[in-house]
Amino acid sequence: MKIGDAEGEVEAINITNTRIRDENGRVHIIRNGDIKDVVNYSKDFTYSVVEVLVPYGTPLAQVEGLVLAVGEDLNQNNPMVLEVTEFDGIEDFSELGMLIRTNTRVKPGCHLNVEREVRAKLVKAFERAGISIPFNRYYTTESSGEPGDA
Repeated sequence: MKIGDAEGEVEAINITNTRIRDENGRVHIIRNGDIKDVVNYSKDFTYSVVEVLVPYGTPLAQVEGLVLAVGEDLNQNNPMVLEVTEFDGIEDFSELGMLIRTNTRVKPGCHLNVEREVRAKLVKAFERAGISIPFNRYYTTESSGEPGDA
């Protein structure tokens, strides 16, 4: 369930408030009168959406094949997955590469776990295929993000 910035499992709903526990264990207490928008992840199914950068020059057909192979493996081996991961195509272009988008139909409330698994499997598949995921080599957590500031 997602209400405003709080996302997680609903622990309680009473006359005055709703309590949601997020994935870090924090409990969000929201006054029912403040609730405007609600996203329900527990009805029928949800999607695990994963976006990943691939370097320019990487054949799109190769990337699509790797995504579909990962999706087939997930569908066969993960009971949370309802359908094979789909390759949605190029979502955007950046200085570092092409942002591709995938989505996997999963059981309610399982989207975050499956997203993590899709990312891990894609990284391994890309490594085996010799595809490196681009990143900003100048940025570190200790820098301001400016080139040469590392």
